Amino acid sequence: MVFHFSFTMQLIIVESPTKSQTLQKFLGKNYKVLSSFGHVRDLPKSTLGVDVEKNFQVKYIVPQKAKPKVKILKTEAKKAKEVILASVDYNEPILIADRKNTINQYRVGEFIDKAIDENFNLEKFKVPAFDFKSHKITFKNIKAVSRHPISEPLLEVSLDYGRRLKITASHSVFTKNKNGEIKEVAGKNLRVGDRLLIPTKLPNARKTIKEIDLLKEIYFNKNLCQKVFINSPVISQYRKEKVLAPKIGNFYQFQPRLIFSTGLIKNLRNEREKLGISQKALSEKVGCSQPQVCDWEQGNANPTLEFGKKYLSVLGYDLQTLSQQEVQIAPSSIQMAIQNALQNQWNDSRKSLTHTFQPLSRFTWEEIEKNFENDKKIEISRHNHIHKIPRFIPVNSDLMIFLGFFIAEGSYQQNAVKFSFGNKKIGGENDNIETIKNISKKIFNHSPSDFFDKTSNSIVLSSSLISFLMKDVFKIMGHSYEKTIPWIVFNVPASLQFAFLKGLFLGDGSLGKENIVFNTVSETLAQGIRFILLQNNILNGHTVCVPKRKNRRPMHFIAISGKTKLEATKQIWQDHYKSKSIENYLKNSSQNKKNFSLIEEQKEDLGLLKIKSIKTITPSTNMVYDFSVEGENFICGDGGVCAHNTDEDREGEAIAWHLA
Repeated sequence: MVFHFSFTMQLIIVESPTKSQTLQKFLGKNYKVLSSFGHVRDLPKSTLGVDVEKNFQVKYIVPQKAKPKVKILKTEAKKAKEVILASVDYNEPILIADRKNTINQYRVGEFIDKAIDENFNLEKFKVPAFDFKSHKITFKNIKAVSRHPISEPLLEVSLDYGRRLKITASHSVFTKNKNGEIKEVAGKNLRVGDRLLIPTKLPNARKTIKEIDLLKEIYFNKNLCQKVFINSPVISQYRKEKVLAPKIGNFYQFQPRLIFSTGLIKNLRNEREKLGISQKALSEKVGCSQPQVCDWEQGNANPTLEFGKKYLSVLGYDLQTLSQQEVQIAPSSIQMAIQNALQNQWNDSRKSLTHTFQPLSRFTWEEIEKNFENDKKIEISRHNHIHKIPRFIPVNSDLMIFLGFFIAEGSYQQNAVKFSFGNKKIGGENDNIETIKNISKKIFNHSPSDFFDKTSNSIVLSSSLISFLMKDVFKIMGHSYEKTIPWIVFNVPASLQFAFLKGLFLGDGSLGKENIVFNTVSETLAQGIRFILLQNNILNGHTVCVPKRKNRRPMHFIAISGKTKLEATKQIWQDHYKSKSIENYLKNSSQNKKNFSLIEEQKEDLGLLKIKSIKTITPSTNMVYDFSVEGENFICGDGGVCAHNTDEDREGEAIAWHLA
């Protein structure tokens, strides 16, 4: 990590004394290079290194052996105007893989702020980085992050194809020397026409997501869990068995019964009287009460199996020798009452413990996992049971197309999901409308409403469960300028990513004679589209159109052109109503248009692009950010640019801390 102090003399501090000597040889007289000779701060050995009463604030000390060197560095630093840390802007886009290897798009500052504030275990997060030898790009572990107030100019470096990176003047990016070796270069030393190292491809996800367990997502949402019902044949049978199951303990009401015939009841009473046994004496021998014996002899009640056997035995009868016409073993009295209620009383009672639809809150999650983990027939419903959505939502091309259309044309209307299309008689809108209707029925078991007027058509899915899936599971915002790529799209195979892009393109794309273009007012969405295309080695360009009228947001255009790239993306545009113009272009275009590219010296996942402009801009916030990553680099920025990272031991931050 390099730190630059500027006043009348440029001071550079590095950790290694050997590196300081090498740098001094070619930097010239205007630079002074000093070494910190290793670490300049550490945790105290004699006491606890954190203050537990102040949110575990770390207590650093300067080791005794480092104090002389720190004194020298402080003296030299006083001759400089300020300490400058090399970093990137808050809003720079980046892909990050979390502890479950799920890839998602972030803004650099957004992630680092959260990582610091919530004390993330950063070793479980990864960012794309290249290997200096193989030129391959993989996800590599984040070792540390940093943020600090910006204290130097912020530069926006723009390359061909609209790739951009916002870095501080001292932050390094990469280029190649005449021998083809990768070398770093500071932002302040860049010039228009220089070539910078860029990724030509980003790694895909390592996981396969086959379905979304909507039931699980709802269960752990405390608010919605209380309002949802579930149903399946397995669940209905489970609840009945649980209600009817014998209870723990010797409860009289839950024991099987003996039902005596009228004739046997009379014979038993006569036998008692013949033996001269009173009801009181008989009850004592059986172990029950005298009124119970009285009820049995009058046919008003049935003895339990246990009492019945003793009752018969005392009177000289054996249950095994009696015929079914004389005695039958029946369920307990409570079981008989419940069965009668199930058949005749509780069919339509929503409070029933065995009603067809059961409140989700009635189950524990452990109970669901144990008994219904693979139950594909579970349906989820709200209180009216009008719309029943399947538990498992398949992650397939239909879902991806649906998500793509929603990003392009979707919004929320209270608890409903709405798609806004143009007049169905114009262009391909009728086909788009029918696509959404068919997918809604196939995936969500829902038939949406179709509203139309002279200029537009709206498709509305009036389902709070589908709305929850879109908002809370896929994290999709409602306004067009807030739209982003749903996290799941970064984590599916290329064919499904293209299905998503197909829905997005058919909803909000345009098709020319020689290219296809994605149109959006969301900068974050435009950057996400570029990341997806980069995951699939699809070269693309990004242009921004700033409207002249006030209160209008800039339009972002992501374009794909060239025969090779258009052929590779045919799945995206082939169902567009103007697709024949592209097909004719592909048939008739000359060979030299097939592989045209501005990328130079491409090797494996890396190449070079020329700088088109460099300008000083206003930072997004008063803070700037950096990663420390295995491999000393990471990839971020609009379209992807290779950036140098903070020293892996964060010594630059330590030096600056002590000099301050």
